[in-house]
Amino acid sequence: MKTLSLASALVLGLALAGCGSSFAMTPDSGVPFATGTIDASFEENGNNEFTMKVAGLGPPSKLVPGATTYIVWLTPKKDGATAQNIGALTVDDEGKGELEFKSTVNAFSIVVTAEAAADVLKPTGREVLKSSVAQ
Repeated sequence: MKTLSLASALVLGLALAGCGSSFAMTPDSGVPFATGTIDASFEENGNNEFTMKVAGLGPPSKLVPGATTYIVWLTPKKDGATAQNIGALTVDDEGKGELEFKSTVNAFSIVVTAEAAADVLKPTGREVLKSSVAQ
């Protein structure tokens, strides 16, 4: 009985260490077949981990002439916050892609845009998918 209680406490402690949630992404009306989810693990120490998975995306140049990549933008939900380029989302020949990232931000909006380059400083391309994430 004592072993079972210790094992139960260990499992419960591991489960509470990181709170996992999943957030659906909404596609732009011009790409209705695009889908996406963001799996979030909010950690007590603030080092939150996220995995974005998308499907149904074609080459970015088919949406925006001159676009070469999809960029993921994170905007914290606070006054005066600006969008941060958190990385390029690579999509394979089947239209699927995945991006893992970390952030200390617990509440934010996230947008995927088609852009001409990966090093852009602000979103200028067409929005493809978007979502809101909050702990």
